Amino acid sequence: MKTTIIAIENDADLAEAQAFASSLMDTDVPAERLTLRAQVQLIKAYESKRWPMEPASAANVIQYIMEQHDLTPADMAPILGTRSRVSEVLNGRRALSTSMIRRLRSRFHVSADVFITDPDQPSIGLPTENKPEALVYDLHKSEAYIASEESSAYASTPNEGNNSVDNNPSI
Repeated sequence: MKTTIIAIENDADLAEAQAFASSLMDTDVPAERLTLRAQVQLIKAYESKRWPMEPASAANVIQYIMEQHDLTPADMAPILGTRSRVSEVLNGRRALSTSMIRRLRSRFHVSADVFITDPDQPSIGLPTENKPEALVYDLHKSEAYIASEESSAYASTPNEGNNSVDNNPSI
């Protein structure tokens, strides 16, 4: 059996590959399922290269959570400490403490990983270009990213997050 997979070198190839993958979505034929998996991997690789995403900040994640739950900064004070502490966290001037992360995880049922970053990363992950952005949460990796509007991830799963962890629980 001859199998066709579309190599993706530009956006026109991407559109063709996406249409091809869509046509294979409902197949029960094992060979076609393998072809679909291979094509999806090529699509994913091209999109990752074409529209790279930066890790989002913890402040971005918290702001997104607040929007989704219709909360104000005052509503976050019991979780993050005081109103001034909430303001500092949301403005990226204060890192989250371990106890804050625990309370956020417990209250909103999200992985603590979305609030933790590599210390070498900037404290606030913002898009490098002036394009509309969306927060994307990768459920498989438990990571949040900011994606540009052009990214296919923009249309799928919004979410936000990332910042350094302050290991001093007394804060």
